[in-house]
Amino acid sequence: GQSRPTKAAATGKGGGGGGAGQGNKKLEREKVRSFLEGLDLEQYHEQICEEGYDTIGRLLLVESDELKELGMKAGHRKQLLQQCQANRA
Repeated sequence: GQSRPTKAAATGKGGGGGGAGQGNKKLEREKVRSFLEGLDLEQYHEQICEEGYDTIGRLLLVESDELKELGMKAGHRKQLLQQCQANRA
């Protein structure tokens, strides 16, 4: 028998939580990377994902003190937090 995953199973659409499968996780990480690139802050991508903010939904909930612990500069924290707040609204 053929046991190929369907294309529909690979295209998880939703608000950034849950996530089944590695493909979705990689896709979500790329969305986080794009979000950070748009702010010229992609240098923080790995650190942010390693701390568990590996989906847009989670990233939008990040707080200043958590970013400070990652060693993010004050101006960069403000920039990211403003964008996160704008995206939550």
